[in-house]
Amino acid sequence: MRAVQVLVQTYAESAPGSRSWEPVARGRRLRRVVRCPKWFADGEVEQDSDGRALRRRESGVVVTLEVPGTDSWLSHAVREARGIPQRGAEPGAETAGITAAALTDLLETLSTVAAPPGSHGRSGTTGPRRHA
Repeated sequence: MRAVQVLVQTYAESAPGSRSWEPVARGRRLRRVVRCPKWFADGEVEQDSDGRALRRRESGVVVTLEVPGTDSWLSHAVREARGIPQRGAEPGAETAGITAAALTDLLETLSTVAAPPGSHGRSGTTGPRRHA
């Protein structure tokens, strides 16, 4: 296992006082942890500038595994981010020599990546792929 991160999502009331919550666009982040928590934290309620209440909730865990001899979309994105050529790179080259903390920091920057040229996603089109 290379890294464990808790997914923290910010939610806002759909209207002030509504008690109905919706995810905030770009309100997602990853928090580095040593091991998976037994319970997820529910953050304090804060007021936004528009009067709506905001709350940050831990809602999942992202675990990055190192599996020798394999390749994935995430491996492609990490190689691209680190400037490692895609062609001829050995599987696992993207994490060679990088600490778990540095890998976690890098993964926090990767919310979407483009599919490798000539590849097709589940829908049969190339385009952004979501990780996290």
